[in-house]
Amino acid sequence: MRFKRSIAFVAEGTPDSNSTLQIEAKLVNTEGIDVTTGGTAALNVWNGTALEKIEDVKTSTARYYTINLNQCIKLGDTDKYLVVISGNDSDGNYGVSFSNLKNKGYTLSNPLAEENKELVGRLINTDNVEPASVFKSFGIQNATYTIKRNAWLTNKYTVTINSADVFAGETPKFKVYYTNNGKKTALTTTIVKTTNNEDGTVTYGLKFRAPNAVGSFPLEIHYVSADEESDEFMTTTVRVRR
Repeated sequence: MRFKRSIAFVAEGTPDSNSTLQIEAKLVNTEGIDVTTGGTAALNVWNGTALEKIEDVKTSTARYYTINLNQCIKLGDTDKYLVVISGNDSDGNYGVSFSNLKNKGYTLSNPLAEENKELVGRLINTDNVEPASVFKSFGIQNATYTIKRNAWLTNKYTVTINSADVFAGETPKFKVYYTNNGKKTALTTTIVKTTNNEDGTVTYGLKFRAPNAVGSFPLEIHYVSADEESDEFMTTTVRVRR
């Protein structure tokens, strides 16, 4: 099956009352038609055989829509789910634009990452597929680490990208945001360690300051190339305990 205006990722975790996965989306026009005049596009997930509707997107104002992992594809006996989100109308006049993910309680990763490729390959032929994404993974190195408010996190979080070519020979840069009560705030981020991996990917150890609040907050990372922040991003969670 081919999807228009789609994204795919693997979510690892247990769907329960302590877990949340939401995508920010809005209606866009693809034929120069005013989106305020009754346009609609379905926001769907793929269940392995067909698309299941999450909700109709009827507004060009971005809002969050909840993803139910039980509608997605469980990968074998693991606690991983393949999430494929698609949005378009049947006539092709309207589509869905995705801008952000809100994640609590899940670890998100690339479906073509080595740890996922065999599981995903049972559903989709991935032999000749090259990663379209820049990001491979983003997260904390040791989940047992206790994070304090406003503390510097030096090499506690790492980001791995599929190739450093995206920086076109410039010094690699990333921008990290955290979200608290709907407000997204940039965290000053520097690279403190670079590791060139055998598979051609590159892992960067990051340094940024933890939020000055207690709780679990979404983190969002973008790469910066030619002084432009990427539209592509990856998310994880920071848990500030005290």
